[in-house]
Formats: sequence, structure tokens, C-alpha cells
Amino acid sequence: MQVNRSQQSLEIVSLDYSALNETIHFAQILQLAKADMKKSPFFIFGALFLTLSMLGMLSAISILIAMNSSNNVGDSIAIIGFFVLIFAGSLALVRSYFRNLSQSYRMSKFANTNSIYYTRNRTEPSYSGLIFNEGHTRSISNAYGLSSLHNTEIGNYSYTTGSGKNRSVHAYGYIMFDLPRNLPHMVLDAKSNNFISILSNLPATFDHSQVLSLEGDFNNYFTLYAPKEYERDALYIFTPDVMQSVIANAKMYDIELVDNKVYLYNKASFDLTNEGEIKNAIKLVSVLVKQFYKQTVYYADNSVGDQAMNTVAPQGKRLSKTRLKTVFSIIMIIAVLYIWLNIGDVPWIMPIFIAIYIFINYYRKTF
Repeated sequence: MQVNRSQQSLEIVSLDYSALNETIHFAQILQLAKADMKKSPFFIFGALFLTLSMLGMLSAISILIAMNSSNNVGDSIAIIGFFVLIFAGSLALVRSYFRNLSQSYRMSKFANTNSIYYTRNRTEPSYSGLIFNEGHTRSISNAYGLSSLHNTEIGNYSYTTGSGKNRSVHAYGYIMFDLPRNLPHMVLDAKSNNFISILSNLPATFDHSQVLSLEGDFNNYFTLYAPKEYERDALYIFTPDVMQSVIANAKMYDIELVDNKVYLYNKASFDLTNEGEIKNAIKLVSVLVKQFYKQTVYYADNSVGDQAMNTVAPQGKRLSKTRLKTVFSIIMIIAVLYIWLNIGDVPWIMPIFIAIYIFINYYRKTF
């Protein structure tokens, strides 16, 4: 039964993309804004700032004309300039709001036309992927869901680390689809999107002892992390056919297998109003589902001993992570030794090192 469902889901997905290119009239935008005002007051504040700044600018011009005095020209021009800046900023915000609203309308209509689901501004999604458990203020801005294609979801997600001046927003495009069985936690760290092909751009750092080398040139494209004692399981899943398919179609993505899900991460948001981008994502999923499904449909964790349970033993459920403070500590020790050996005995090096170490240890969760 599962195999038949798989074969059905691997058929080419045919969608009607006309809604994404539809012209939206201003009256429709106003109706959308009216409905959206119940959820967010942004439009009201933007329109208020826009109106007040325009009135202020016109008032300043009227006063300048009425006074007709060269003594006050400079002050009046400065006031006019101030209101012009406020007006321009408010106009840009309102335009951005309307653009996002019109894009959401197109995406919603596209989803309704094709009987797929569309979600917007979903906070704190309960997904098992590693990016969904980092930082705070987690939100899916937009996403499509195709239940017919192994519950595929294509969307944009962001989370925040730090606060105040140290606040950083991390944005990703992601693709997610189901597998027939629960699998050990495995991560493919793509080397093409790493900093100088060495430093990973993933938000988590994994214990290097879990790195598994595969045959062929696969290691030139990805670093594979698999839990200890699950090397044979990883080799069972990542056959030469699977590796070749991943290299050919997804070498730009970081890939995570966790529970019964596959996640692909892109360090840039997807344009979900772009027909070509959506087609490429669906084509990618169709190819990968075929390969991964074939290799996982009969998978069973030997540590559990009962295939019917469809579960993974605790030691295989999640990869072991390294602590960033340890990594930074090693880097700082090397730096101190280098300075000490090349510059000489510098008494202030050790206090600075200790201060930096304490800082990193305290703020390590924000990195």
C-alpha cells in the first residue's frame, strides 16, 4: 500500500500558475488592507504618518509663501526638508506593505486554485529541523504545502538571535517532505555555501567524530554527519544512486534527515510568486523522493529489534553537538600562544583572554 502511494506521489505535479501573474487593482488592495487591519495596525500607522507628513510639508510651504521673508527662508526649507524625509520614508513603508499584501493575495489565490495549502506569518512552528529550534521569534513568513507530494512544504523561515544592538535575524528558504520510515539523524553540510568552503553556515556545530566519508567524489560536495554506531545505516541509505542524485540536483542545499522528514535549507528566501522557482523546487522534491523512498521504505533500526515499531533508538535520534565555547576557547588559546611567542611577554594578554572567554561563555546562545 505504501509503495502504491509513493508511485502516485511521484507523478509530475501539474499546477495552474496564472494567479501568480494576475494584475491586482487598487480596489482589491484596499479590501485586502481592510481585512488585514484586523490582524495588524501597521497599515493604519503607515497611512497616518504619510498623511501627517504630507500635511506638515504643505503647511511649511504655505507659511513660507505667506511670510515671503528671506530671514526665515532657511528655517522654512529645513522644516520642509524634514517633512519630505518623513513623507518619503512613510511612502516607502506603505508601498512595501502593499507589495507584500498583493504578493500574499497572489500566493493565496494560487494555492486555492490548485487545492494546496498556503500559510502566512505562522509563528513558532513545531518542526524537528535544526533551524526551527534556534534562537527566538521564530516565524514562517510564507509557505506552500503539497500533501499529494509526500506532504511537501516549500517556504521561507526566519529566527532571531541576541537582542538590542546584538540582535540578528537569520532567514532561510526551506523545502520539507515526508519519508515512509523514521531514520537516524543525519546532516549533509553542503561545502558550496560554506565560508571559504571550510566554515559551515549551519546554525549548529556537530561533533567531528560523527563525520562519515563516503565513496567517490561525494565528500567534495558534502560533509555527512551520522550518529556513532549508525555508519552502516548511513551507508544503507546513501547508496551510489542516492549520492549521485543529491550531487546532481541539490548540491547547493544543506540537507537534514531527522525522524521521518527530509529538510533542505537555502541561505536565501524563495520567491514564492515566481513560477520558475516553484517548478524547480517541485522537480527537486520529485527526484529526491524517488531516491530516498526507495532506500528507506524497508529501513529498520537493528538496535530496536522490531521493524513494526518504526522508531530509532535514543542514541540515533539526534546528532551530538559541540559547544561553541570550546571551539572559541581553542581559537583564543592558539591566538594567545601565537602572540606570546612572536611579541614576547605581554602582561595584558591573559586578562583580555579571560574577559573574552567569559563574554563568549555568557553569550554563547546568541551565536
